[in-house]
Amino acid sequence: MQPKSIVFRKGELFWDEASILVEGVLLGLRHFGGILTDPIRFGGNYCKRLTLANSSRWREHVRVRTAMEECRFEETTIPGPQHDLLFVKCLEQVILGQAYQTVLPHIEKRFGKECKNWPPLLDFCRHIRNGVCHGNRFDIRSPPWPDRTWRGLTLTKALHGKPVVDQQDGGFGVADVIALLFDLRKELERLGINPVQTPDCRT
Repeated sequence: MQPKSIVFRKGELFWDEASILVEGVLLGLRHFGGILTDPIRFGGNYCKRLTLANSSRWREHVRVRTAMEECRFEETTIPGPQHDLLFVKCLEQVILGQAYQTVLPHIEKRFGKECKNWPPLLDFCRHIRNGVCHGNRFDIRSPPWPDRTWRGLTLTKALHGKPVVDQQDGGFGVADVIALLFDLRKELERLGINPVQTPDCRT
Protein backbone atom coordinates (compact mmCIF):
# COMPACT_ATOMS: atom_id res chain seq x y z
CA MET A 1 0.00 0.00 0.00
CA GLN A 2 1.34 3.41 -0.99
CA PRO A 3 1.84 5.95 1.80
CA LYS A 4 -0.82 8.62 1.93
CA SER A 5 -0.02 12.22 1.12
CA ILE A 6 -1.34 15.27 2.92
CA VAL A 7 -1.00 18.39 0.81
CA PHE A 8 -1.77 22.05 1.48
CA ARG A 9 -1.29 24.41 -1.47
CA LYS A 10 -0.96 28.16 -1.42
CA GLY A 11 -4.39 29.77 -1.58
CA GLU A 12 -6.23 26.70 -0.29
CA LEU A 13 -8.08 26.49 3.00
CA PHE A 14 -5.66 26.05 5.93
CA TRP A 15 -2.60 26.86 3.79
CA ASP A 16 -1.71 29.64 6.20
CA GLU A 17 -1.95 27.38 9.24
CA ALA A 18 0.03 24.49 7.76
CA SER A 19 2.79 26.65 6.27
CA ILE A 20 3.15 28.77 9.43
CA LEU A 21 3.50 25.59 11.47
CA VAL A 22 6.19 24.22 9.15
CA GLU A 23 8.07 27.51 9.09
CA GLY A 24 7.89 27.76 12.86
CA VAL A 25 9.38 24.32 13.31
CA LEU A 26 12.19 24.90 10.80
CA LEU A 27 13.12 28.36 12.06
CA GLY A 28 12.84 27.17 15.63
CA LEU A 29 15.26 24.34 14.94
CA ARG A 30 17.76 26.83 13.56
CA HIS A 31 17.33 29.23 16.47
CA PHE A 32 17.75 26.55 19.12
CA GLY A 33 20.68 24.91 17.36
CA GLY A 34 18.80 21.85 16.16
CA ILE A 35 20.12 19.74 13.31
CA LEU A 36 18.05 19.93 10.14
CA THR A 37 18.21 16.35 9.00
CA ASP A 38 16.60 15.21 5.81
CA PRO A 39 13.86 14.13 5.95
CA ILE A 40 12.15 16.08 8.69
CA ARG A 41 9.63 13.98 10.57
CA PHE A 42 6.71 14.99 12.74
CA GLY A 43 5.08 12.68 15.24
CA GLY A 44 1.69 12.40 16.87
CA ASN A 45 -0.43 10.12 18.99
CA TYR A 46 -3.46 9.74 16.73
CA CYS A 47 -2.03 9.38 13.24
CA LYS A 48 1.03 7.99 11.52
CA ARG A 49 4.30 9.87 11.57
CA LEU A 50 4.54 12.43 8.78
CA THR A 51 7.60 13.35 6.72
CA LEU A 52 7.91 16.82 5.22
CA ALA A 53 8.65 16.23 1.54
CA ASN A 54 11.68 17.99 0.06
CA SER A 55 12.52 19.51 3.42
CA SER A 56 16.11 20.15 2.34
CA ARG A 57 14.82 22.82 -0.08
CA TRP A 58 13.81 25.12 2.76
CA ARG A 59 17.11 25.17 4.67
CA GLU A 60 18.55 28.14 2.77
CA HIS A 61 15.53 30.40 3.15
CA VAL A 62 15.28 32.80 6.05
CA ARG A 63 11.54 33.14 5.48
CA VAL A 64 10.43 29.69 4.43
CA ARG A 65 6.90 30.62 3.37
CA THR A 66 8.07 33.04 0.69
CA ALA A 67 9.63 30.09 -1.16
CA MET A 68 6.83 27.57 -0.65
CA GLU A 69 4.01 26.81 -3.05
CA GLU A 70 2.79 23.78 -1.14
CA CYS A 71 3.35 21.80 2.04
CA ARG A 72 3.43 18.10 1.25
CA PHE A 73 3.61 15.44 3.92
CA GLU A 74 3.96 11.70 3.46
CA GLU A 75 2.95 9.03 5.96
CA THR A 76 5.96 7.01 7.06
CA THR A 77 6.86 4.21 9.42
CA ILE A 78 10.60 4.73 9.01
CA PRO A 79 12.25 5.22 12.40
CA GLY A 80 14.24 8.35 13.06
CA PRO A 81 14.25 11.58 15.06
CA GLN A 82 11.03 13.53 15.40
CA HIS A 83 11.18 17.29 15.15
CA ASP A 84 8.50 18.10 17.71
CA LEU A 85 10.11 20.76 19.87
CA LEU A 86 8.52 21.81 23.13
CA PHE A 87 8.21 25.44 22.10
CA VAL A 88 6.10 24.38 19.09
CA LYS A 89 3.29 23.50 21.51
CA CYS A 90 2.20 27.14 21.72
CA LEU A 91 2.30 27.48 17.94
CA GLU A 92 0.14 24.39 17.52
CA GLN A 93 -2.45 25.84 19.88
CA VAL A 94 -2.58 29.10 17.92
CA ILE A 95 -2.89 27.21 14.63
CA LEU A 96 -5.82 25.10 15.84
CA GLY A 97 -7.61 28.11 17.27
CA GLN A 98 -7.07 30.17 14.12
CA ALA A 99 -8.29 27.40 11.81
CA TYR A 100 -11.48 26.92 13.80
CA GLN A 101 -12.26 30.63 13.92
CA THR A 102 -11.81 30.81 10.14
CA VAL A 103 -14.56 28.30 9.47
CA LEU A 104 -16.88 28.90 12.45
CA PRO A 105 -19.11 31.55 10.79
CA HIS A 106 -19.64 29.24 7.82
CA ILE A 107 -20.49 26.29 10.06
CA GLU A 108 -22.99 28.33 12.08
CA LYS A 109 -24.58 29.73 8.93
CA ARG A 110 -25.13 26.20 7.61
CA PHE A 111 -26.02 24.28 10.79
CA GLY A 112 -26.92 26.95 13.34
CA LYS A 113 -25.29 27.70 16.68
CA GLU A 114 -26.64 24.58 18.41
CA CYS A 115 -23.48 22.47 18.18
CA LYS A 116 -25.28 19.21 18.97
CA ASN A 117 -26.75 19.49 15.47
CA TRP A 118 -23.34 19.79 13.81
CA PRO A 119 -21.65 16.92 11.95
CA PRO A 120 -19.45 14.98 14.42
CA LEU A 121 -16.06 16.13 13.12
CA LEU A 122 -17.05 19.79 13.25
CA ASP A 123 -18.18 19.44 16.86
CA PHE A 124 -15.01 17.48 17.66
CA CYS A 125 -12.96 20.42 16.38
CA ARG A 126 -15.01 22.77 18.55
CA HIS A 127 -13.95 20.84 21.64
CA ILE A 128 -10.31 20.90 20.49
CA ARG A 129 -10.45 24.64 19.90
CA ASN A 130 -12.06 25.28 23.29
CA GLY A 131 -9.37 23.24 25.00
CA VAL A 132 -6.37 24.89 23.32
CA CYS A 133 -7.78 28.39 23.84
CA HIS A 134 -8.55 27.88 27.52
CA GLY A 135 -5.40 26.64 29.18
CA ASN A 136 -4.67 23.84 26.69
CA ARG A 137 -6.78 21.44 28.75
CA PHE A 138 -9.81 19.40 27.81
CA ASP A 139 -12.96 20.61 29.55
CA ILE A 140 -15.32 17.65 29.30
CA ARG A 141 -17.37 17.50 32.49
CA SER A 142 -20.07 15.54 30.71
CA PRO A 143 -19.36 13.68 27.46
CA PRO A 144 -20.72 15.08 24.19
CA TRP A 145 -23.78 13.38 22.82
CA PRO A 146 -23.50 11.59 20.53
CA ASP A 147 -19.87 10.51 20.84
CA ARG A 148 -17.31 12.61 19.00
CA THR A 149 -14.43 10.53 17.67
CA TRP A 150 -11.51 11.29 15.37
CA ARG A 151 -8.88 8.72 14.36
CA GLY A 152 -9.49 6.63 17.45
CA LEU A 153 -9.66 9.55 19.91
CA THR A 154 -13.11 9.67 21.54
CA LEU A 155 -14.03 12.63 23.70
CA THR A 156 -14.93 11.25 27.14
CA LYS A 157 -14.94 12.48 30.74
CA ALA A 158 -11.63 10.64 31.21
CA LEU A 159 -9.95 13.37 29.12
CA HIS A 160 -11.14 16.18 31.39
CA GLY A 161 -8.16 18.24 32.54
CA LYS A 162 -5.66 16.51 30.28
CA PRO A 163 -3.59 18.51 27.76
CA VAL A 164 -4.92 18.94 24.25
CA VAL A 165 -1.56 19.74 22.65
CA ASP A 166 1.42 17.95 24.17
CA GLN A 167 2.63 14.83 22.41
CA GLN A 168 4.75 13.74 25.35
CA ASP A 169 1.71 13.68 27.62
CA GLY A 170 -0.73 11.90 25.29
CA GLY A 171 -2.02 15.00 23.53
CA PHE A 172 -1.70 16.27 19.98
CA GLY A 173 1.67 16.40 18.24
CA VAL A 174 2.55 18.28 15.05
CA ALA A 175 1.44 15.37 12.85
CA ASP A 176 -1.93 15.23 14.61
CA VAL A 177 -2.53 18.95 14.05
CA ILE A 178 -1.67 18.61 10.36
CA ALA A 179 -3.88 15.54 9.94
CA LEU A 180 -6.83 17.17 11.74
CA LEU A 181 -6.63 20.26 9.53
CA PHE A 182 -6.53 18.03 6.45
CA ASP A 183 -9.50 15.92 7.59
CA LEU A 184 -11.47 19.04 8.52
CA ARG A 185 -10.86 20.53 5.09
CA LYS A 186 -12.05 17.32 3.40
CA GLU A 187 -15.18 17.27 5.57
CA LEU A 188 -15.98 20.89 4.72
CA GLU A 189 -15.53 20.11 1.03
CA ARG A 190 -17.86 17.12 1.38
CA LEU A 191 -20.46 19.36 3.01
CA GLY A 192 -20.08 22.00 0.29
CA ILE A 193 -18.66 24.58 2.70
CA ASN A 194 -15.85 26.54 1.09
CA PRO A 195 -14.65 29.43 3.25
CA VAL A 196 -12.51 31.92 1.40
CA GLN A 197 -9.48 32.94 3.44
CA THR A 198 -8.24 36.49 3.13
CA PRO A 199 -4.67 36.82 1.83
CA ASP A 200 -1.98 36.68 4.47
CA CYS A 201 -0.19 40.02 4.27
CA ARG A 202 2.69 38.80 6.44
CA THR A 203 4.37 36.97 3.57
